[in-house]
Amino acid sequence: PGRGHEVLEGGNGNANTNIEWFLRYKRNTSPKHVRIRSAELRNASAYWVHVRQCANPLAFMSVDAEVVDRNVIRIDSDNILDIDLSPSPAIVDPAKPVTIVWNGTSTEMKLKDGTLHLAAAGYHPAAMHKSVQLPGTMTDFTVTPFAVVVGTTSKDTAMASLCREKAEAFANGWLDWQKQFPRVFADTAISDADMARYSLLLVGGADANRVTAKLASKLPLQVTNRQITIDGKSFDAKDAALQMMYPNPLNPDRYVLIVASTSTEGMYFNQINPQQLPSLDYVITDGRLPAYKQKASGQQVMVVTGMFDNNWRFSSAYAQPGDSAIRANARLRHRPNPDLVVKPALLDSYSGRYQITQGPLVEIHNDGKHLTAKIQGAPGDGDPLLPETDTNFYLQRYNLWLTFVRDASGKVTGFYGFQNGDFEATKLE
Repeated sequence: PGRGHEVLEGGNGNANTNIEWFLRYKRNTSPKHVRIRSAELRNASAYWVHVRQCANPLAFMSVDAEVVDRNVIRIDSDNILDIDLSPSPAIVDPAKPVTIVWNGTSTEMKLKDGTLHLAAAGYHPAAMHKSVQLPGTMTDFTVTPFAVVVGTTSKDTAMASLCREKAEAFANGWLDWQKQFPRVFADTAISDADMARYSLLLVGGADANRVTAKLASKLPLQVTNRQITIDGKSFDAKDAALQMMYPNPLNPDRYVLIVASTSTEGMYFNQINPQQLPSLDYVITDGRLPAYKQKASGQQVMVVTGMFDNNWRFSSAYAQPGDSAIRANARLRHRPNPDLVVKPALLDSYSGRYQITQGPLVEIHNDGKHLTAKIQGAPGDGDPLLPETDTNFYLQRYNLWLTFVRDASGKVTGFYGFQNGDFEATKLE
């Protein structure tokens, strides 16, 4: 959003020459009429129009700016609090005052260092506020230089293991996406200089990550075993997972992205794929899935999702609690039980070939102790099905939950599953 497409003529076909020509074209071109529409503050600029702040972080920003006469500029905008104009001498005489008509209100001002700065009435940014350099939403985290910090200090060995697994999943996801392994530090090994140099993905709350604990007094976040409080607003969240973005207290040009939970059970449901980070500042979820065949969005089954306001404060206007009725009827997932031993006869009854309705074939195999699932066309020999109960299993590679079903005689006839929606599979003879 906010990025335009331009058709250029010229150049001799050499890549470097074309790039230099394009940059020179951009510097020397000052169209009199500029339009911007963007959902991202970082991308809300074009030519001589630069948006510095929006009013509502959940809405699009739009600007229609035009030099309608020599030193007269009309601006019609929506959801804009702060904007800079830097028109070139080709379209504005810098020695004379410029008349700005912004949403029907006229004002006269002089360029200062080549710029005209406009702010909406009543807009008073706090010392720490969202900016083009640090606009927020978790998707912006990987735009900055970052490091993954793995929590190792939990007294719960299962929590420490989960922190390591979540950090590895993010790092491997980045490697798969960018073909480069990210910076990764143990929380006990990262230096103070590196904590200030980078945006930090803090895997583990204050009880599990030394760096999270060190920064805790400067972050608007408190986590107990049943509650998560964000900037004074508390949410009941038993066995829940949290992801929250906030400026790094050690460097106002960097972030911290905290991945924490109210329990070891809750930590399991933290999914931190670098390619699928939420376009939000915070997310609290507790593993619920919509009731079978009930249509519901991901946000409706979560505890709450939302954005901080432009001063990095909690605002109920930008918080979206989950739907209470949908959550009340939802299926509640649990962390697969590594100590659960499913009877061999049950494992045998699940083995076989299954046809997903309008989907691929799945082969489920019993190796004597565990089940594996091989999806037709997928690489490898199959992935383990982790048991939650005797009938409910989790395929971690695809974030897929499935439940085996039987007929009246007790024969396994198929399974139903959930992966961004419900699906069914029939067992083949």
